[in-house]
Amino acid sequence: SPKTERADLTAKRGGRTYINNDKIYKTATVEFKCKNYSYAKKQFEKIRDYRDSAEMILECDKLISEYDKLISDILAEKDDKYNRATAFMSDKKYKDAINLFLQIVEYKDSDKQIINCLEQIISSNSIFEQRLADCRNKMSHVKTEKHQIEMNQNTLEGCENAISEFQRILGWRDADEKIAMCKNEIKMIGEIEAEKREVAKRKIIMKIFVLICIVFFTVLISVIVPGIRYCNDTTIKNKDYDNAVSLMNSEKYNEAIAAFEALDGYKDSAE
Repeated sequence: SPKTERADLTAKRGGRTYINNDKIYKTATVEFKCKNYSYAKKQFEKIRDYRDSAEMILECDKLISEYDKLISDILAEKDDKYNRATAFMSDKKYKDAINLFLQIVEYKDSDKQIINCLEQIISSNSIFEQRLADCRNKMSHVKTEKHQIEMNQNTLEGCENAISEFQRILGWRDADEKIAMCKNEIKMIGEIEAEKREVAKRKIIMKIFVLICIVFFTVLISVIVPGIRYCNDTTIKNKDYDNAVSLMNSEKYNEAIAAFEALDGYKDSAE
């Protein structure tokens, strides 16, 4: 506008003051374009009455507020997931807890909590240990009943041999009862052996499952964490690249060359 042109002309007549203000304005504009709103605002505040600096200060405040709200929302979401995951751990729902911790693997001590959940899964095999204890109790009960039978009847083979011997003297004394007792012992031993095999089988399956879980989550973490770091590096390089382009556009070629060289071949920085 004519008014702005007259103000600029008056500033030009001011000589060095105008040149300094114009330099600060260009620097602030570059920082604004690079989304460094806090630094840009500080520069605009130095020349509040120059050109549209006052308007740019308000724009910076608006964008800073939006950025702070975005960061606050992200942290609130991560904190909510972290609290839910720890609640799942308290309820011993370790798989659900792991799923949430993996979504915020770099937040607080989520990576350590994942390892804690895996350790809890491994140590929560009490049901199998209890079944093994029940089997031992059954074996002890069998042994207490076998004291009335020959000592060699404490195995499946011993009971079968005892039956063969008693069948030779059927009807004499309590031979018939002994045969019935031996058959009952064979049945009990068979049940106990089957239970032991089932428990052993389940323990093997659980060990395999836990091993697979450990390998899976270890690989998953090794993929997620580098991926997040790569995204962060890319964001930083994009920002540095934009700064270098801004310096080039501002005809600050020496600074621009140094900035492009620091990018180490990123995009077309070598060109």
